[in-house]
Amino acid sequence: MPDSPRTIVGQFSTSGGKSLVRAVNVRAVEPAAELPEHERGKLYMLVEVTGAEAGHAALYRQMLNAAQTAFYDGGDSQATALTRAVRNAHSVLVNANQALAASWRAGITLAALDGWSLTIAQAGPALCLVSHPKTVEQFPGDVSAWTQPFGGSER
Repeated sequence: MPDSPRTIVGQFSTSGGKSLVRAVNVRAVEPAAELPEHERGKLYMLVEVTGAEAGHAALYRQMLNAAQTAFYDGGDSQATALTRAVRNAHSVLVNANQALAASWRAGITLAALDGWSLTIAQAGPALCLVSHPKTVEQFPGDVSAWTQPFGGSER
């Protein structure tokens, strides 16, 4: 049995009815074995921001960078590192809203894969599908369980 499951990363993105070459709101981080981040595992991120204001690409990049940095810094557990990553992405969005007098809101899904252990963190309206050879699991199992979008004053 291999040390970890095989992952396949794919993306599909459209904007205004046009297909985009690269989705700006997703990131897969699979550190090489020689990097210190390899010990923490692989990180997969998806952020969805709503709001009429321009600048989504830069905002996505800032939120993904903040989440990635928070996840890989420190020696905490996977769950603690993911929680810190979600909070940092939330802080970036709150700060952007305050600085620009904007009203962006977001949902985020982070999935950390360390060997055969998969830990998922979600905040706001977010959906994650995990494919197995014979089935697909959905998180959350019931989409009516979604929480409020983050980015406002609520934590």
